[in-house]
Amino acid sequence: MTKSTKLAFVCIFVLLFAACGDDGDLNNGPGIPPADSGTGEDTGVDADMGVDVGPDAPDPDTGDPDTGDPDTGGTDADTGTPAEGASCTSPTDLGSLAAGQEHVFDTSLLEPASTLDTSCDLGSTGSGVRVFALQVDVTSRVEFWTSLSPSRLDLRDGGCSSPTEVITCTDGGTYTATLEAGKTYHLAVWGDFNVGDFQMRANVQEALCNPSEPNWCDSGELNECNRGTSINTYACAASTCADGASCSGDACSAATAVDLSAGTAVTVSGDTGGYTGTWTSNQMTNCGFSQGASGLDTPYAEMFFEVSGLQRNDQLVVESTSQGDYAFFVLDACGATECLAAVDDSDTGAQRLDWRIPQDGTYFVVIESLAAGDRSFDFEFSTQ
Repeated sequence: MTKSTKLAFVCIFVLLFAACGDDGDLNNGPGIPPADSGTGEDTGVDADMGVDVGPDAPDPDTGDPDTGDPDTGGTDADTGTPAEGASCTSPTDLGSLAAGQEHVFDTSLLEPASTLDTSCDLGSTGSGVRVFALQVDVTSRVEFWTSLSPSRLDLRDGGCSSPTEVITCTDGGTYTATLEAGKTYHLAVWGDFNVGDFQMRANVQEALCNPSEPNWCDSGELNECNRGTSINTYACAASTCADGASCSGDACSAATAVDLSAGTAVTVSGDTGGYTGTWTSNQMTNCGFSQGASGLDTPYAEMFFEVSGLQRNDQLVVESTSQGDYAFFVLDACGATECLAAVDDSDTGAQRLDWRIPQDGTYFVVIESLAAGDRSFDFEFSTQ
């Protein structure tokens, strides 16, 4: 091999070694990075891995509907249903409020749902509302208070959607009511929507009695629950209390018995509050008296007495010995359509009946209160 031939083989070997190196780019030379495209992304071919897959793709939208923010308005923009607290169908449920404590709630006003009606005169306070549902664990007196001014408290019993079920529409931030256990009540608090947040407190104290329950008799007295805070007690004449609705003697068929056969005076006492005003004399014949001669109704309490032991030509005297204004009527039977006598103090100058007995027998005396309200009475029956 000649010297020139050997030199040619060496050159070929050097060239092959350079072309098969581990590093470098065929276009740019060893160790020279590719030119930057200016886009911030590698769009070319990776020298080691091949095609660059680029950044991760964003996760696809799941399509779940937005539930909406319940405090931003009266109706959810996505579902079309009233927001919680904006209507009767979706009230803010306070649960059962325990007696003996004050419950505090921090909340806010909403735009009323279009379905929320009220019979309250809202005036300038009707631009915002919060509707609550609540119960009490025992029949209780509940004082509601809010920090809103002005405001209306619209309390509803039994149902919420009908304005006829409204217990009260009170002007101001405080109202007290008796709530019964086992019922659901709704309270709509109305105020200026621009106020936004407010606080409501419910002071719950167990009631002394339940005003929705009927009156009851106890030891000859009629008992009546007064708003759950007190018990009114009325004495019945001759201590005769029958079914709890009223004292015996409230009707002619259950007249209080007065026996004058022994010739001695008999006094009966009681309270007019234990009697109702179901009887009237203005449709009967010969029952006119000075205050009732023009057809005046007698809507107040009356007491019926069945007076026995009476003899012809005796004088029956019935006199009130206590404060009060009364009229006196005499009937010969419970079904009578006319009076045998009818007087009041304008006729006699005193709270007194004087009547000549036409025949032996038993007669009915009706004593009618001519004033509203409760008062104690004492009536003395005698013959002369």
